[in-house]
Amino acid sequence: MEDRIKQLRADQAKDALAAERVSQATATDISELRARWYKNEADGGLPISQKRAYLREALHAVILHPAGRGRKPFNPDLLEVIWRE
Repeated sequence: MEDRIKQLRADQAKDALAAERVSQATATDISELRARWYKNEADGGLPISQKRAYLREALHAVILHPAGRGRKPFNPDLLEVIWRE
């Protein structure tokens, strides 16, 4: 019985966190987020952990297509970004 109670409490906490994320997403001002994204953390910008969290929520996958044989410089055109819907 105690294991079931622990599981239900964990599910409740997870649902509360998901609801909080949805409310934050609707309240987020994109222009402010964009401005803070490019600022240094010391100047009020976003820390790298928060940037990673935003990307983790927005992206489903990133596919890197082969560049061919030999050592070639990085080409961002070979990246295919798949966004979450």
